[in-house]
Amino acid sequence: AGSNQDSNPGDIDVTAAAAGGDTSGDGYAYAWTLTEVADPANQLSVLAAGTQNAAQYNTLTLRGVPAAGPPAEVMMRLTCTVTDDAGTTAAASIDQPGFIIAV
Repeated sequence: AGSNQDSNPGDIDVTAAAAGGDTSGDGYAYAWTLTEVADPANQLSVLAAGTQNAAQYNTLTLRGVPAAGPPAEVMMRLTCTVTDDAGTTAAASIDQPGFIIAV
C-alpha cells in the first residue's frame, strides 16, 4: 500500500452566493456541513473541517489512507445552509466525486 494522501487548504473551494431576504443589511449566516456519501473501503477522513461559517468554504483538509486492492473512489457532499436576518433558511448541496485513493 502507498502512503497517506492529504489534501491542502484550498484544494476544495466552494462559495455560496445568497440573494434576497436580508432586509436589515446585516448579511447572512452560513453553516457548512460535510457528509460522506460513498467510501466503500473507509479510506477517507477529515483532518480539519476548516471555517464553516463564511460564504467561501476553502479550508477543509482530508486524508486518504490507501488500502489493499484496486483504487477506490469516494464521494463527499458539501451542504451550505444560509439563514437571513428573519430566520429563514435555504440550503444547497454539491457532491464532490473523484477523490481517488490509490494503493
